[in-house]
Amino acid sequence: MDWRITDPAHLLGALRIALRQGGQFLVGRIDPYGPILRERCVSYVHKTVWGMYAAGVDHAVIARLLDWVYREAFQE
Repeated sequence: MDWRITDPAHLLGALRIALRQGGQFLVGRIDPYGPILRERCVSYVHKTVWGMYAAGVDHAVIARLLDWVYREAFQE
């Protein structure tokens, strides 16, 4: 098969929309609506931060996640 992208502008637009929707999904999974910041697990946060950053989520939200990691890192 010979695949060709016939409309790259449309494809890029669709990627931007999907990325934005993914970022909003991640924001919606922050405590109390999901496990992010509820479970004491950095795995829920580190990929989330990268995804939110790539999606252009408000930096205040990302800072909230990183502040949580900082606080949890010093818990005994």
